[in-house]
Amino acid sequence: MPLVAPALPTLTLAPSAIALGNATAITWSSVNSTGCTASGSWSGALAANGTQSVTPSAAGTDTYTLACSNNAGSSPSVSVKLAVTAAAKSGGGALGIFALLGLAGIAALRFLRLRARVLT
Repeated sequence: MPLVAPALPTLTLAPSAIALGNATAITWSSVNSTGCTASGSWSGALAANGTQSVTPSAAGTDTYTLACSNNAGSSPSVSVKLAVTAAAKSGGGALGIFALLGLAGIAALRFLRLRARVLT
C-alpha cells in the first residue's frame, strides 16, 4: 500500500471565546502524519496530535493554523479563530463597607455640629 499525504487535520479550541488574561485549550490530531507545523498566533513543530494551553496577550481575534506532513507530502492547512475580549474591569465604582462607614461617620459629625449651632 503506497504512502499518501495526510488528510486535513482536526483543530479545535475549547472555549473559542475568552476574556483577556484567561487561557484556552487548543487540541489537534492528524491521521497518517509524522508531525505538524503550527503558524499564526502559535508556531513551531508539533507532534501529530496533542493539546496545549494558550493565553493571548491582547484583545481581538487570534488565528491558529496547522498543517501536518509525512514522507509523501503535506496536508492542507486548517485554521481556527479565538475571540479575545477585553478583561472586565473590577470595582465598577461600588463603595466598600469601610468607605460607607467613613461617609456615615462624616455625615453624623456634620449633623451634630449643625444641631449644636441651632441649639446655641
